[in-house]
Amino acid sequence: MLVLSGSLPPGADEAGYAECVAAARAQGFRVIVDCGGPALLAAIAAGATHIKPNRHELLDTVGCDGLAGVSALREHSPGLVVLASDGPAGLICAGPEGVWRATPSRPLRGNPVGAGDAVVAAVATGLMLGMPIEAILRSAVGTSGAAVLNPIAGHIDREVARDLSATVGLTRLG
Repeated sequence: MLVLSGSLPPGADEAGYAECVAAARAQGFRVIVDCGGPALLAAIAAGATHIKPNRHELLDTVGCDGLAGVSALREHSPGLVVLASDGPAGLICAGPEGVWRATPSRPLRGNPVGAGDAVVAAVATGLMLGMPIEAILRSAVGTSGAAVLNPIAGHIDREVARDLSATVGLTRLG
């Protein structure tokens, strides 16, 4: 598993992530990419297996957000799994297994810095453990919520994440 996360620095070659994706895929790795814009499109073309844009990155990349943005990205690669974080509204996930919306059971207020990274970490862990997509989505939203509730960016209380994951609403959209 390879995770590529974050915006490329100004002036960096937009193909940087794509080169990493291609090298990893050639070795049989699954690759999660968390960025937006031309770098994301290049990573998809290079064979990224999972992507995790947020709503702003969806707008920047395909000009729309929500389910329309997710669908637009999947047109680039039908086997791709798109996990679009939508802030307090949770996640939209679309892939070969279907389309879901995963939502927290209650509004969470706190520090959102690192919440997207928490989603990516939960997805990577779930994939490595062979968890079903429904469990991965619940874990991703719960872990992200635990990150928001912790005042220190990047810190997650595992018990809080587990409790939040157990109450995530999951709706199959297609």
